[in-house]
Amino acid sequence: MPELLDIVGQDEALGQLQRALQSGRQPHAFLFAGPEGVGRETTAMQLAKLLLCEAPVKRPNSGRLAELPQDAPLLVPCNRCPSCVTASAGTNPNLILIFKELARFHDDAGVRRRKMQELGLAVIQRFLIAPAHMTSFGGRGRVFIVRQAELMSVEAQNALLKTLEEPPAQVTIILLSTSVEELLPTTRSRCQVVRFHALPIDFVAKRLEASGVSAEEARFWAAMTGGSLGQSLHASQNKLFAFKRDLVGALAGLSEAKATDLAELLVRAMGEQAERLTKAAKTQDKTADKASGDAEDEEEGEDSNLAATLANRLAGQTILSLLVSVYRDALHVATGADASTGAGCHGQPVLAAGHASAENTTQAVTPASASTHGQAKRQPDHGTPGPATPLIHADQKTLIGTIARRSSPLALAELLGQLALYEEMLWRNVNIKLLWDNVALTCAATPA
Repeated sequence: MPELLDIVGQDEALGQLQRALQSGRQPHAFLFAGPEGVGRETTAMQLAKLLLCEAPVKRPNSGRLAELPQDAPLLVPCNRCPSCVTASAGTNPNLILIFKELARFHDDAGVRRRKMQELGLAVIQRFLIAPAHMTSFGGRGRVFIVRQAELMSVEAQNALLKTLEEPPAQVTIILLSTSVEELLPTTRSRCQVVRFHALPIDFVAKRLEASGVSAEEARFWAAMTGGSLGQSLHASQNKLFAFKRDLVGALAGLSEAKATDLAELLVRAMGEQAERLTKAAKTQDKTADKASGDAEDEEEGEDSNLAATLANRLAGQTILSLLVSVYRDALHVATGADASTGAGCHGQPVLAAGHASAENTTQAVTPASASTHGQAKRQPDHGTPGPATPLIHADQKTLIGTIARRSSPLALAELLGQLALYEEMLWRNVNIKLLWDNVALTCAATPA
């Protein structure tokens, strides 16, 4: 794991933390907000190690953080004391990770059997609030890191408020969330918000290449996930790159007569992805059951049905996200917003942000996580493509141009709005095959 000052692309966040640590008024609660896979948890773990370190070290800035003075001292953990050694090994009893799957280890069998769709009150009370008021091991205090804090129930957040507002001495709580707005205002107001941003596309692509991914695929996933290293690494293991190339080819040659072929391609891809997600979930469940000493769930059939349903929805969201990204690329090209094309295919200017039809366009959504438990639904992100936006599907630029020339920018924007509605329908009780049939027909019927 990278050391605190080795974390790439988050200098603003690191500078904010260094100022807070040396201000003499160190916050007792932080909210790390930003996309998944950009270093939030890595930074939280390193900050925790520093807070628990028995002999923190001061190093000169020497230009490492541009927003701080050159001679400003930067605090880092010593990496030698017992606290640092155990923190690095993941065995420090004062560094506690909180996540919804801890329900598997709860004393109450009823809690253990609940569907882990949210980070509930029972988990927060048992594994955070209660330990926070106990004496720490070695007297160095405790640090709690809460994963997916946006999944905390209202009851869990309300129960946590007093601990956030009046924490025991030497207790620090770090909430990790993809969005500040997804937490209650009362929770947000008791934390110092530290924002994390997407990583540079080139950096993410190079890291993927170093892991064995081809340059072409690495560039695609880096762009598709919007600069999320964690999501890119995961997505590259899901064997979806070949499908995405088939998808772009199918859309480039799409006609109403070929709508059925497109629907079959989408259904097949969703099924394969759902199977991968289900297998991953079963592996996680078996590991958790073994660790908690639980017998097999008496309601295994019901749980299996729930997992399969959720896996289908998450897989469908991933497939639909790839479809959306193709048409957004086409809109970029059609309006001249693509950095590599110059003028648009139709000789029209980029749609203004306030254009009525453009308000319905949907940005590419990052692929779903492998876990099929309790993932929050991603809401469509509306907005027009920005100026000089690189293509996500740059490896199939010619085919993207073919799609862009077949329809007007207005028609493409309206199609993206319709796909956003289909994404919402994925999370309702709808016939999945019928949904994909309608998606294919909508794409095929897009007017020029």
